[in-house]
Amino acid sequence: MISKLRATGGAGFDLAQPSQDRILGAQQEFRIYKPLDTSKVRLDEFLPELLDTIRKNATIDGKLYGCLYLGH
Repeated sequence: MISKLRATGGAGFDLAQPSQDRILGAQQEFRIYKPLDTSKVRLDEFLPELLDTIRKNATIDGKLYGCLYLGH
């Protein structure tokens, strides 16, 4: 996924969902992700401890680059 994002400059993708451990390094090295618009995400519906974990692992320069996905 990282190679495709780098090759296309993100063209053709609306959403990329890397695992939490692949966000920080790739973003710092390649700047391939855009931060989430958290005004469009109902963060209050997540369990606080899960939200704390994703914020710890996917926040760069105060911007959130990842979010939990809990499908049914």
